[in-house]
Amino acid sequence: DDIAGVLVHLKIDKAHVVGLSMGGFATLHFGFRHPQRALSLCVAGCGYGAEPDQQSRFKAEADVISAAILAVITLSVILARLVEA
Repeated sequence: DDIAGVLVHLKIDKAHVVGLSMGGFATLHFGFRHPQRALSLCVAGCGYGAEPDQQSRFKAEADVISAAILAVITLSVILARLVEA
């Protein structure tokens, strides 16, 4: 929740959030906990590699995020085409 705390302190409603390694882990969990505050997430070098017993949980979370991102992209394309028509 550090990222959310920084946004609150800076009075920023939404932001593009980028994280690498441990920052990627923080960015990923920011997206889980505060999706309404994220304009986009860029997560790199993140994983539960140090905790093998958490790999299935990480994969399940990644699958949920991937499906949500695909749905948003699909809806964006559909809405853009409707506006053009």
